[in-house]
Amino acid sequence: MKQEQSIILKIIIIPIIVILGGFFVWRAGLLEPTPQKLSNSVLTIAPEMFDFGTISMAKGNVETKFTLKNDGDESLTITEVITSCMCTTAEIDGKTFGMHGSIAAGIEIPAKTSKEMLVTFDPNAHGPTATGPITRVIDIRTNTDTKISPPKEIIVKGVVVK
Repeated sequence: MKQEQSIILKIIIIPIIVILGGFFVWRAGLLEPTPQKLSNSVLTIAPEMFDFGTISMAKGNVETKFTLKNDGDESLTITEVITSCMCTTAEIDGKTFGMHGSIAAGIEIPAKTSKEMLVTFDPNAHGPTATGPITRVIDIRTNTDTKISPPKEIIVKGVVVK
């Protein structure tokens, strides 16, 4: 009888210990998903900020373009693009990104080449009384992003009037 109890305890206790141990390792951040290959390339953005000036609600959306350049010697992948507000979108290679972004953007920029990003701001998105200064941010994450090299940030601003 004692041998049966010992076997049953081992069958129950060992899996519980393994599960709990895995949980604590996961919670401590010791297990992370396998990262994709990091690139040594460098993303530069021109300009890094754009001021629309006065933005008329009556005239509707305003747009501007940014150049995303890979200054490195190997291909760079844009993995995610997120805007700070639903009133702002960014478009690269026909893919449109907004406030909720796209985790799998998968846009490649070969070494020493560039792509354009179109940014659109809708001054009517917040209703007829939403006038005054605005500042919106577009975060661009790439396969070069590490704790040392954070996501790139683009800023657009202006003053919304009726």
